[in-house]
Amino acid sequence: MRSRAAILHDVGGPWSVEEFELDPPRAGAVLVETAAAGLCHSDDHILKGDMSAPNEVMRSLGLPTMFPTIGGHEGSGIEPHLPLAPIALLSCAIPTGYSSAANRAGVGGGDTVVVIGAGGIGKGAIQSARVNGAAQIVAVDPVDFKQKSALQFGATHSAATVAEAFDLVRDLTYGVMVDAVVVSPSLITADDVRDGLKLTCKGGTCVLTGMTSQLTRSVKIDLQGFMSRAAALRPAQTNHAHQNPILDSRNGLPHTTAHRSPPENQPLRSISAENGPSRPGQPQPGVPASRRPGRRKCCWLADELRTAFARPR
Repeated sequence: MRSRAAILHDVGGPWSVEEFELDPPRAGAVLVETAAAGLCHSDDHILKGDMSAPNEVMRSLGLPTMFPTIGGHEGSGIEPHLPLAPIALLSCAIPTGYSSAANRAGVGGGDTVVVIGAGGIGKGAIQSARVNGAAQIVAVDPVDFKQKSALQFGATHSAATVAEAFDLVRDLTYGVMVDAVVVSPSLITADDVRDGLKLTCKGGTCVLTGMTSQLTRSVKIDLQGFMSRAAALRPAQTNHAHQNPILDSRNGLPHTTAHRSPPENQPLRSISAENGPSRPGQPQPGVPASRRPGRRKCCWLADELRTAFARPR
């Protein structure tokens, strides 16, 4: 069977759209017709050699080459009423970012979240945090345009650097720090991992979503600080951050709808089974705001501190 794809023949490129012969499916495989496919940023890292080696180098070592290789692992062809070419461009970054916050970090109502890197994956994580009810979402990116667009996608605050975000988060949470950090720059470095952990509160989760250079083999962290925080450090690259479109659509949407934050960056609306949605800032009847279901201990502590400082003296 003949097919058509973007093919890379060696490090440095270029990509070449060519026809090729597709083998028939073997045992345990299925044949899927793809209407459109896009190139992921991870494909660009293969072209640049961040995750690959030139054919000449591999042959000199007596190892098989990884080229030629076909790029574009995201595709579209499910919903015929949608424009398939643009949808293919979103079919990797958006669900990966969404699942990084929803599934790997477990973002819930009232959480404080930091997203490092406001590109495609970062935007997906920001939207995920928003629809899952996060109260405060800080987008960190050195590009001014990405900071501004992050606010349109649901972030409540933005910062150009992690140092700037650290000071901002410390003020927002009274020093407690954040429930979830999604680290999603172009290439994750050792500094990115350390920065993510510094922003994470006790019992919080730091999710690493992205690629790393093959030259980055290890990361040095403050083990005593890491252990005292009892934070979770989770990679999210496998299976697009453990997304499951069927389960996410069946189980996720009712939950995220019930915990959705209002627009205009207002405080989280609580939901009461008896009285329906309350006004922003109004606690659920009979349930203290700091004890809403699904909230983490670091959120509760931050709420208690806000309440204490708000009392008249």
